[in-house]
Amino acid sequence: MIDILVRASLIHTGSEAIRDGYIYIKGGRIVEVGSGPAPEDYTYAALILGGPGRVVVPGLAAVIDAPAYPIRLLKPSLKDRLNYYKAMGLEALAAVSLPAVYEAHMAGVTSVIVETLDPGLPQRLSDTVGGIYGAAYPACTEAGDAPGLAATTTVSDPSCPGGAVDYGDKEVLALDSRLAYNLAGEDSVYERSVETRRRLGLQEQGLREGRVAEVAVFNSSRPPAMLLDYSRGEEVLMVYGVAQVESLLAGDHVLVDGGEHLYIVEKSFSQARSVASRILSPKV
Repeated sequence: MIDILVRASLIHTGSEAIRDGYIYIKGGRIVEVGSGPAPEDYTYAALILGGPGRVVVPGLAAVIDAPAYPIRLLKPSLKDRLNYYKAMGLEALAAVSLPAVYEAHMAGVTSVIVETLDPGLPQRLSDTVGGIYGAAYPACTEAGDAPGLAATTTVSDPSCPGGAVDYGDKEVLALDSRLAYNLAGEDSVYERSVETRRRLGLQEQGLREGRVAEVAVFNSSRPPAMLLDYSRGEEVLMVYGVAQVESLLAGDHVLVDGGEHLYIVEKSFSQARSVASRILSPKV
């Protein structure tokens, strides 16, 4: 575990905007959120992120059907996804989930609640990538135990009704079978993440001292979202879905640094593509 100092032209904690501020993180938890130059002791942190022209906002929580990534263009119903999951093994589902997790992280999602039949899938992703994971079981199946995960819930759609989270419910951040797992075109992203956290019993949204670090850093010194660090308040929360994350922290994991994911790399994409190609290739 390393000490991390995050500096920014604008920090929005979820309840207030702090101009020219800093966040100090130790052992995966936020020690201090302050304005002005960071105390000298903090400047000796092992890792210093952000800087001028950056905006810092809380990391989001979202439910996503990550293992369905290869078949997303078919717009499968939840019931159809169930049949697909049953036909796949854990290793293959973990491989094809990585691009979806990558896209979610690049959009600022730090708590990833993965649609699954097997609690081993989000646990495998947590072990492979790091970060914060939960399990979302389709409502028309039996939910299993998920030890060590941040949250468990049930999900539903018209083909599989009755879940605690419905993909048609626009009060929560639930992303299913879309062209890309980003937040472009999504309304009230921050507020929907707040409600998702409340329903799932996750850590409350926001940047507060003593909380596990869930921090998203965006670069507003260049397009897109240029000059957003001059925002006067709430409008800075519109950065989700507009800009790509420059740095992303979830607990004691730095998932993204300098706009590059530190764990999901070209080898991961090649493996996912290989598995997906076998699934999608027409039978002769």
